[in-house]
Amino acid sequence: MHIENMPNDLLETNKTISWLNTICDTFDYPTQAKVDLVNCYEKIKENEQSFLQFSYTVNEYAKDYKTDFTKMSEQIKKVADQSGANEYTSYTLFLICILQPLKELYAKHNYSKIMWEEIVLDVKYKLLECHDLYGVYGTFVMPWFDRFFDLTRFCFGRLQMETIELDGDYIVNGVSLKKGDTVLSVHIPRSGQSLDRQLVEDSYRKAKDFYKDYFPNGYTVFTCKTYLMHSSTLSLLNENSNIYKFVNDYDIVYNKEYPNYSELWRLYDCVVENKDVDSLPNNTSLRKKFIEYMKSGKKFGYGHGIYVYR
Repeated sequence: MHIENMPNDLLETNKTISWLNTICDTFDYPTQAKVDLVNCYEKIKENEQSFLQFSYTVNEYAKDYKTDFTKMSEQIKKVADQSGANEYTSYTLFLICILQPLKELYAKHNYSKIMWEEIVLDVKYKLLECHDLYGVYGTFVMPWFDRFFDLTRFCFGRLQMETIELDGDYIVNGVSLKKGDTVLSVHIPRSGQSLDRQLVEDSYRKAKDFYKDYFPNGYTVFTCKTYLMHSSTLSLLNENSNIYKFVNDYDIVYNKEYPNYSELWRLYDCVVENKDVDSLPNNTSLRKKFIEYMKSGKKFGYGHGIYVYR
């Protein structure tokens, strides 16, 4: 890999830092996060081989958005290891850099600019999540971003969707569904917003229109696997809550149990495993209820729900 093979624009520090500043300022990233990202870039740039690898990987995505994301992630980890930059921060730095060619892809496919902006926000949500758990501005869930950047997962306001194959045969709301049928997998970004009924309905409506060619029979099938749909969570929810109303749209077709409570980091914004449960934040009713639930030693897991939307 030689420096003369790299496009000039990818090697121009001022352009990269300007793009970082634009993203961080426009989407209200924490000030310290912006500082850490710029410092991470500067640290990588100090090591010639690391900088060449970083630039090469960004350029590979810019040339072909179907480039193997796992391989690119491994290359960025190598960059971090060689340069001494933080691995999690390096991942987010890379994601922000390839947001630029992704923006061009969205324009090329006539996808809404707002949908692209929601991905920028998802990068931010994961950055905040990483800081809550590990004290580092970056991301520890790099594989999560794969389908955003290969244009197979999209944001529709409060909810995110991607096509998957159904994992079994089910009858839901009078509709016979077969294993392998195309359905929409629903993800709930940790945006800080409530699952307000109007926002959720707006997401379903947008997704129904976006994916209409997949569902010619007049209904759209959504599926969601989340701890919010496990029987343990349902037993703790207030029936008037937005979460309960969201879950109530779905037929819960099965529950699976986790071996421990570690997945509850999603609720507590911190590592839960091996912690004294009394030290966990208890500033919401659900957090308080789960503290008591964990003390009881009862099982915890996730539920698989299916929603036939007409």
